[in-house]
Amino acid sequence: MFPLQLKKLIYILFILIFSLHKSQAYTLDELDRITEEYRKSGKMKDIIDINKKALAQYQKQNNKEGIVLASINISNYLVINTEHKESLLYLEKIEKDIEEIENPELKSRFYGGYGRNYCYLGMYELSNEYFNKAIKYGEQILDKDKRKRRLYLCYSWKNLNFKELKITDSIKLMERKCLALSPTPFLYASIAERFLDEKKHLDSAEYYLQKGYTLNKKFSLYEKGLFFYNYGRLYTEKKEYKKALGYYLQAKPIFEKTKSLSERRITYDKIYRTYKTLNDVEKADEYYKKYAFLTDSISRRERKAINIPIKNIAEEKDEQKKDEKFQLYIVIIFAVLASILTFYFIRKKNLKNQRQKDKIIDENQQETIKLKKRANPIIFNEVKELAKNADPFFLTRFKEVYPEFYENLISQYPTLTSNELKFCALLRLNLSNKEISQYENLSIRTIETKRYRLRKKMNFSSDTDFNKWIMEL
Repeated sequence: MFPLQLKKLIYILFILIFSLHKSQAYTLDELDRITEEYRKSGKMKDIIDINKKALAQYQKQNNKEGIVLASINISNYLVINTEHKESLLYLEKIEKDIEEIENPELKSRFYGGYGRNYCYLGMYELSNEYFNKAIKYGEQILDKDKRKRRLYLCYSWKNLNFKELKITDSIKLMERKCLALSPTPFLYASIAERFLDEKKHLDSAEYYLQKGYTLNKKFSLYEKGLFFYNYGRLYTEKKEYKKALGYYLQAKPIFEKTKSLSERRITYDKIYRTYKTLNDVEKADEYYKKYAFLTDSISRRERKAINIPIKNIAEEKDEQKKDEKFQLYIVIIFAVLASILTFYFIRKKNLKNQRQKDKIIDENQQETIKLKKRANPIIFNEVKELAKNADPFFLTRFKEVYPEFYENLISQYPTLTSNELKFCALLRLNLSNKEISQYENLSIRTIETKRYRLRKKMNFSSDTDFNKWIMEL
């Protein structure tokens, strides 16, 4: 009997040990290490999976630091896949936990997560505000290596924002700060990009690409894709299009594997344009369709996400309007109890307030239009570039980007010709007469005549603001 009982005891102990092992969550350092290994090898889906599993374990244990870390990791890699709405929701869920923990590294990562999203959404100044908060907490990290890495990442993202804002001095300042902390392949690729964007000093661009490539042992798969892409850009500027195409085609599968949608989109664009230059119409059309499809997909995701930062602004304005209404009711009560003369002045004041409200509503509509353009400047600039180059794809692409405008226009005025529709499209892009005359290679006088004839055909009165009508359609 004794050996049998001993066997049962050993079996039970084994089961208990195994159960404890299975229920044990990763330590924060272990989760970071595994996440970084997956990032370098481009296993983005595995990053999401392992952090979701860790998040579930941390939630069971009520481990707030673990919950914050896993949520931030998931949020960061949803950004890469342009799933900004989901990424921002993960950050919103841990706002209370962030306030309660005393971990400067996690606080820095948290604010950096917001900064990444707003950078991708085109809100560059707002993004920099969050990265400034991330830097503030990053400077408080005691571990030297972790502090350097966190500050380096913040400066790198601010560098991207300043590039979009075209603030050259700030770009160079961020580059110097990054170089002082940790020269990396990504940094050298970024400096090379600056020279390629300026379309001058190609020898400097090539120098930094070669310098970064010497660090290839430190490459992540994503960084390798960046180097192939930028080498492609370098040879495009040198007009060595076949060599450029070779590099773009090497970058393409890397960005497809790492789920880097933004990089895939711009790579498809470069491949399409290179094939077009090489007169390979079939291949150019194939990659233009891929580029257009991906652009629309990214645009839809950005439109979903943009409501989150706008929601906070709207809530503030709603509170302000409630306060205004309450004050107005108080004034009306006192006015009724006063004389008819007082009522007259109150009524006059209300009419003035109504005009101000109408003005505010109109300004808010214009701000919304501007915000949408800022949140998706790539598409707007692309359509404008097609117009500028008199590209035959212009009207087709315009219909894809502004489907509601186009459908409303033709439903109200079905007799408009294709030239008249194109002219309306140019006005919808908020182009001036001078810009339209340059793009269409016509005199300003001719453009003014076209505008006059179009107003007449559409039966607009002389006191109607035609441009405003077009923008609000």
